[in-house]
Amino acid sequence: MAVTLALLGFLVVLAATIDPPRREGAESRREQLIDLIETRRGEIDSLDADVAELREKVTDVQQEAAEDTGEDAELERIQQDAGLTPRHGRALKITLNDPPSELSEDGRVAPFQIIDRDLQRLTNALWAAGAEAVSVGGERLVATSAIRNGGDTITVNFRPLVAPYEVIAIGADLTTFEGSKIANEFERWSERYGVQFGVEEVDDLEVAGYQGRARLRYASPVEPGSAP
Repeated sequence: MAVTLALLGFLVVLAATIDPPRREGAESRREQLIDLIETRRGEIDSLDADVAELREKVTDVQQEAAEDTGEDAELERIQQDAGLTPRHGRALKITLNDPPSELSEDGRVAPFQIIDRDLQRLTNALWAAGAEAVSVGGERLVATSAIRNGGDTITVNFRPLVAPYEVIAIGADLTTFEGSKIANEFERWSERYGVQFGVEEVDDLEVAGYQGRARLRYASPVEPGSAP
């Protein structure tokens, strides 16, 4: 027993002398990681500004070329259909947020968190309600947009979002959306788990054009008699 107690005491003293430096090292690495994230975020913001400037120049050149050929109206229509230009008008503004992190009355944390699937179903319901343009967290949705989970973060167009999530849908009908399955589920989740869910109809809102990379693809007629 004496040997066991002596060994236990030795291990406690050893842990006390080793653990603080280990914690300090972990804290230092955490601070370095935070600094690296902030640096990379600043670099991305700077590159985004450069991309936006170049995109504006390309748009101006395209517009000039279209005016010269008399196809400026067709170009504008295609850009609108592709989601490359801003849209504004009557809209639904939906705000979503996770439940408060405080413990419930029975001492448990609410077992609910908004995930990518929830936003996917929500935006699909808005399209079905007649939306002409939709943005999530300021990111315009186009045919190639992806709403995904990246760890504990939701990304749209590969950009991380921070709660609360704001969804704007130009032209969506309020009555149709409120009758959708996902809207009813969010109402229940709001009552049961404390999910923050708000729907507001606004006379005039704007969603920005898509700012990501737009890859151009072309099709050509199939030659008669060629293999499929």
